[in-house]
Amino acid sequence: MHSAIVLEFSENLSREWKYPSLNDKNECIEEGFKSRDHYSCQPDYMQCLLKNRLLDVKIKGRIIKYKLLSDILLKKSSAMRSYQLDIEIENQKHKVTLIDSCREIPLPKRVYPFFVAKRKVKTEWDNLDRTIFVDKYRVRNWEVLRWAIASKNNKLIEDLKNKKMLDVSDSLSPAEMTKLCSFYGKQLIDARVMDAAMIFPEEMDNPKSKLLRAPYYPWERRNSNTKLYDIQFRNAEILEKDIVDICKNSYAFECLHLAKSDSLVDSESWMGMKEVMGGEFQFVKNNLNPSENILLSSEYFTLKSKAHRTGVRGAWSGEGKTRKEFEFFEFNGDLRKEGEFNVNFRCMRYR
Repeated sequence: MHSAIVLEFSENLSREWKYPSLNDKNECIEEGFKSRDHYSCQPDYMQCLLKNRLLDVKIKGRIIKYKLLSDILLKKSSAMRSYQLDIEIENQKHKVTLIDSCREIPLPKRVYPFFVAKRKVKTEWDNLDRTIFVDKYRVRNWEVLRWAIASKNNKLIEDLKNKKMLDVSDSLSPAEMTKLCSFYGKQLIDARVMDAAMIFPEEMDNPKSKLLRAPYYPWERRNSNTKLYDIQFRNAEILEKDIVDICKNSYAFECLHLAKSDSLVDSESWMGMKEVMGGEFQFVKNNLNPSENILLSSEYFTLKSKAHRTGVRGAWSGEGKTRKEFEFFEFNGDLRKEGEFNVNFRCMRYR
């Protein structure tokens, strides 16, 4: 009988880990973060649920008794990231492993375009003979905190105390970004891979296709089908009734009155990568053209700016956050921000 109880509990635990059943009474939900994406495969959320016994699992109408005996600990391998916990189920101790299957996504194997020289030059590359996994989301503060604790970075730990753990990380230098990705068995995302994850392929059914027209927007193959194209190229008015949907795809200057965390996480590229355009700048490693290392699509530019297109990058020195550390090229006139700029990032890995 005990094995049946453990199996039932494990199946419910796995389902909640991947597909959180959020509700208004759930005290483990952080204010300002309503989307399920924030909590999928998120160890702090799961630890809160189990510690407070908010996960109700029944077998034959009877609630299964359990007690969390440990913190949820990170386990790393070259294959994947996972978490381990000790739990007591009906007075018997068990060790449970939760595999992080939610927070990265494979880049389909095919030929891809890559832009250099401010989208004026297009090259091509492919991943037909290798598997690449891309972080589905930008790196979060809770991921930074686990790395900071493991590396005994007391200054960073202190800096994170006043930040929301589910927020996107915006305080690391390029060197620190690289170290964090390495800690999780990954590397800082490459500009070519970022372009590939964002640029909608022309012939989806033909991975070897050399037809690389490279549409402007990550969620649509035909540019003219998007409201953003109308705004940028046809001088269309930005209507209030459309702003929520537009901001889900590209969180720009006009979107600042909307909750950024949930708007961004609702955006999705053609291959499933989330938080694609807008928000704060995204840093990428660009070995072919190091002077183009941030995605310009951000809340710092108006929706009318053509900075909100795939393959459009600017430059960041990595030395600070003031205006003098950035180069926006021909988009300087579109800037709607003074003071400091924040920079996010994500990781990737080969297998």
